[in-house]
Amino acid sequence: MSYRNTLSGAVTVIPCSTRDQQGNPWAYKLTTTIDGKEAWAICDKPTTLAVSRLFPTHGTIVRLPEPEFNGIVALLLDWLPKLA
Repeated sequence: MSYRNTLSGAVTVIPCSTRDQQGNPWAYKLTTTIDGKEAWAICDKPTTLAVSRLFPTHGTIVRLPEPEFNGIVALLLDWLPKLA
């Protein structure tokens, strides 16, 4: 996840899966596909990685549509603990 046009340093990664996640309240169904298959962002499994560990698998880095990105961020924020 990055709101910038360039990636550097560390980034927060939300894993995605093509396995059906309909029973998972923390999964966001993507309109974007993975290799032509339906995909889900698993918002309760964020992790931080160095950008140097990332590489495009098909020659490019896919950008999510803004509404989809915002939906994932909203679900991630709902999952994060809140101060009492």
